[in-house]
Amino acid sequence: MKAVVLHEYGGPEKLRFEDNVPEPQMSGGTVVIATAVASVNPIDWKLRSGMRQKDSPLSFPAILGRDVSGVVRAVGANVKHFKAGDRVLALSNATYAELQIVTCAISADHFTEQKSAAVAQLWRESAELMATIGLCNRRGTLGNRIARKHRDAVR
Repeated sequence: MKAVVLHEYGGPEKLRFEDNVPEPQMSGGTVVIATAVASVNPIDWKLRSGMRQKDSPLSFPAILGRDVSGVVRAVGANVKHFKAGDRVLALSNATYAELQIVTCAISADHFTEQKSAAVAQLWRESAELMATIGLCNRRGTLGNRIARKHRDAVR
């Protein structure tokens, strides 16, 4: 699999494109997404530079990234609401990679691929804001409600 990999803390010059990264392993309640677009967020450069090393240390080699839009490549046996070929957006880890394994996604049929990657970040930030003011908990309740309402939750 192709990915942008970080082997040590530092500037953007420390990021390396590699084409022999092991593929992530799928389970019954997950979906494999072929990445179309991954967004770059402030947390990415903060992690890469080592600025967040005390509270969020990286294990090297590391693949950064949180937001992704793409196309479902495969679904686990327990997944009911997606099929191969569906366009989705999701929050994940290691999105600077060709493939993602996710447990929750939203249909991206109403967005371009570029807008989908940005929407995932907004979804997370909205949930955090609502948690801060007491409207939901920080573990994704808002996102889970949105996914359930639209029947797009992976599990």
